[in-house]
Amino acid sequence: MSATKILWGQILIVFLIVLFTTWGATQYVAWQLGFQAQLGTPWFLLGDTPIYYPPAIFWWWYFFDAYAPDIFAKGGIIAASGGFIAIAVAITIICLPCSSSSSSSSISPADMVQNSVRRQGIDTSLLKYTFLALAQNGGNQNPSDSAVYTINLIPSLSGISAQARRISSLSNLQKQGLTFNEFSLPAGSSSPSISLRNPSSSASSSALIDDSSPLLLIYRRIFNFTVYSLPPAYDFAGPIVGIIAFSPPNFTVYDPSLPELTIASSMKITIHAPRYSSLPSTSPVPLCALFSANGSISFTAMAAPPNVCVFDSFGDVALVLQWPQDNPPPEQPESETGQQNGPSSSSSSSSSSSAVSSLNSHSSGKMNNHWKLALGVTCLTLAGVAFCVVLVISSIGFVRRLKVSLLARFTGNEEALQTSLIGVSRAPTAAGVRTKPALEMDMASF
Repeated sequence: MSATKILWGQILIVFLIVLFTTWGATQYVAWQLGFQAQLGTPWFLLGDTPIYYPPAIFWWWYFFDAYAPDIFAKGGIIAASGGFIAIAVAITIICLPCSSSSSSSSISPADMVQNSVRRQGIDTSLLKYTFLALAQNGGNQNPSDSAVYTINLIPSLSGISAQARRISSLSNLQKQGLTFNEFSLPAGSSSPSISLRNPSSSASSSALIDDSSPLLLIYRRIFNFTVYSLPPAYDFAGPIVGIIAFSPPNFTVYDPSLPELTIASSMKITIHAPRYSSLPSTSPVPLCALFSANGSISFTAMAAPPNVCVFDSFGDVALVLQWPQDNPPPEQPESETGQQNGPSSSSSSSSSSSAVSSLNSHSSGKMNNHWKLALGVTCLTLAGVAFCVVLVISSIGFVRRLKVSLLARFTGNEEALQTSLIGVSRAPTAAGVRTKPALEMDMASF
């Protein structure tokens, strides 16, 4: 939740709560007073029931409080309850996403879009440099399923290392299986399904891919390069490894529109995902994360410790940590991070450690921001409650002082009485005759 955004929805909800509780108090007072004509002209009629303006209770309270104090006291309680209800709802609306986001395994739509866009850019670049490497190594001459080609990338992609393998046909992949760095597909897989990743394609996959179609597999290890954003309270426990597949008709001609394929097998694909050796001892058990082409992330438990993941399709895989809300991730020291299992360079360990540290710091910062937000909302709520209490007390005192001033204004206009002794006691008496009745006398005529 960003502090720069105005939460218009929450503001509207709070305003409506205050409005309807005040309106309800007005209608309650009018109902208790029998909708008398002295209350004024109603706003409109709902059937036979007069509906008054929401703030009408306040001026009724000023003029008619002396006639029905109990009724107006109850109406004031109804109106004041709206403020407390609004405060409680505001706290719930603001704090609920903070507490739920720390345990949620989903990411926002915006992060999904960013993940998909960044992955598409990486895929395009790797495909381009893979064809350059194949062209330098003879292109279509003597293709071998066991040959591994190292992909040289530009300095801006120094946080990624890549390799490529050519598979002569889909049937060979099904019969012989595949072992490519951390990925293992068992031999004799029963007809692994091949489908296009691009959902806009209306052609069936079987019409484009058959058992004799060659495949190009590109392996990449992402250890210090931002491609995917994790949900809050999640951290990477190791670099990302993945395999993307293509079926090029010619291994010497680069085609940027070549569609990416998703290889799914009825037999599970085993991935020995690398993990950082510098993880703290208090860290939770890592989870396996599969990053989809559309930017979404799927989390599953490890098939076997310490780093075995099992999925039914190739893709980008990484070990991640889900930190509990009451145990934020600690800062990671600069140390070796276990990059030996793969085609990474000798300098990848230090860069990976710094990546872990930055990711942990980022996640910890998010959780700290949530605590700060909750603390700020609590302080504002207490200040709001105190303000409401002071306002009510001040209003009661103001009404009393106003009544006293009105009584004092008309006290001087009354006639002063003198004290007279009547019998054995004294009583106030008027100085003169205050009323002079005119007696009517009828004279009878005889």
